[in-house]
Amino acid sequence: MVRREFGGDAVVLKTDVVKDGGLKMFCVTAAREEIGAAIQQPATATRVQTAGSGPAVAETATTNRELESAILDVILPDLLQGESKEYYLRLRAHDIKPDLAREICRRWQQHSPPTLDSLKEILGSIAPATCDLPRKGTDIVFVGPCGSGKSTLLAKIATKLVFQDHEKVTLSTLDNFRPGAEQEISSINEIVEMVGEAREEYKSRKAKYHLVDTAGLVTGDREGLDELRDQLTKMKHRFVLAALPLTSSWRQIRRFLTFAEPLEIDATVFTHCDASDCCGVILDYAAADYPPVWGISDSRLPTDTLRDFDIDSEFVKLIGETNE
Repeated sequence: MVRREFGGDAVVLKTDVVKDGGLKMFCVTAAREEIGAAIQQPATATRVQTAGSGPAVAETATTNRELESAILDVILPDLLQGESKEYYLRLRAHDIKPDLAREICRRWQQHSPPTLDSLKEILGSIAPATCDLPRKGTDIVFVGPCGSGKSTLLAKIATKLVFQDHEKVTLSTLDNFRPGAEQEISSINEIVEMVGEAREEYKSRKAKYHLVDTAGLVTGDREGLDELRDQLTKMKHRFVLAALPLTSSWRQIRRFLTFAEPLEIDATVFTHCDASDCCGVILDYAAADYPPVWGISDSRLPTDTLRDFDIDSEFVKLIGETNE
């Protein structure tokens, strides 16, 4: 459809899949390079709607300013040239924001000569700031959207503290909404206690951390936000850890962080990385003024470990295979 509408040299910049009233919608953003001094208005997005096995219906939607900016950077050779255009498209394909993708490519073009190592260095300089947990005597509170993996994250951190760091922890939940939430925390607590009781020093040691689960927070639920904030203010020494699921769009993550700002989030953990292409969203997060990142959860399994963000391991996913 793109080639029929815009010609055989058209470039597909982005394809989104969204739902509208239960129907699957495909939003395709495309552009073509115009020959001549004048640059025409960027091509608008074409939306294709499918319902069951019925025929496809096409309708035209106006691109917003962000996509227009992205398209202009692709088709203006004086801004991006040669391989930088290709890398720009790859960065955008991984959901890196247009302005950040442009800045990365412009900085890369300034290197003499621009190499993959210099590109990796630029991406590494944008990587998120990291932090550690407080030293002791702290309530670690897990907050996040519904289904973000807060309870699983709590289990992973409890496992790390007890098994690897040999620390004593206690657990509780403020989630009175989800069925089985209290039983889930009790089961984790039993396992932690059973492991700790096998060590003599564990019995007499005071708990270093108290891990607190909370109910899922829905963006826009002001009543739920106020209730959670009131509960947190009763904790004198608290460290608020937000679980951000990377199966959500960057726009939804931004909305949640803005909405949850009254909770005074101290750090974040990116979850559900096994079900998403995550590197671009993490770089978007790092380029904004948000709390530092405590870790990344690659798997939704509670037995899996947490890791730091490493640009070396993410580089090939972000840029793709290269000849260099």
